[in-house]
Amino acid sequence: IINSLLIAYLLLFVGLIADLNKNFNSNQRFIIMLVIIGFYIIKNNLYVNDLDHEILNSIFLSSNTISFIFVLFSLMFIVNGFNFIDGNNGLILGTSLIILANFFYYINGQNKEIDFLILSLFLSVGILFIFNFVFGNIICGDNGSYFLGFVIGILAILISNENLIYSTKIACIVFYPVFELFFSFWRRIFFQKSKPFDPDHLHLHSLIYRTLRIQFSKSSINFSLKTINSLTSALILTSLIIISLILHLYGGTLGYLNFFSALSLTYLIVYIYLFRLSKKED
Repeated sequence: IINSLLIAYLLLFVGLIADLNKNFNSNQRFIIMLVIIGFYIIKNNLYVNDLDHEILNSIFLSSNTISFIFVLFSLMFIVNGFNFIDGNNGLILGTSLIILANFFYYINGQNKEIDFLILSLFLSVGILFIFNFVFGNIICGDNGSYFLGFVIGILAILISNENLIYSTKIACIVFYPVFELFFSFWRRIFFQKSKPFDPDHLHLHSLIYRTLRIQFSKSSINFSLKTINSLTSALILTSLIIISLILHLYGGTLGYLNFFSALSLTYLIVYIYLFRLSKKED
């Protein structure tokens, strides 16, 4: 855990340079982060022991090389996924709180060290969330998103390897930031023909914000852009809380891999609807 936090602070420093220096482009950051996280995995012999599914194990854990690549890109996806959702007041911090609350609930006191780290993060993130969501005065930036993404990614691996939560269930818990990056990555490559890590305004939260702004502009309700920004986050965070409740009540019955697939399909349907709606408004 201590080694993980040291690497998290190193990634925070990389993010801070990116926040202060606009010439530090996404390709440079990607390579530096790839080297740092790759070194960390090798140095600490960090691998996922079991994915709780025979087919997944045969694909991703069939050899040390493939397992290394799987862990490397899993961490890269969650770190950059957190960066991708850092676009509205309270969104990344609220998402972190929901993920940490799920981890803490399911661990149920079985590992005191992990519990302590989760509670420490929850307290600090919770305080920042109030200022960020209500007032919009504090933003995470690349430095905060890299730090949170890496620590939560490492927590997910540690929790899985300690057999505290099923790996497929963890995938459902961290679904939103990871799938946001996964979908955006392929969307940019195949449909927009652009660089996969360059910023744009076509994320799910961007489309929701745009839709709300247009709808409120047509109504008699006069909301400020800041209020609409926070309302967008509130809608997404409420959805994540509802998903967490459904996961708790029916995830085991449905099967966690099936639940993850259902989440992916739902995300795509909502995204396509909002995207077409935004084009129609144009």
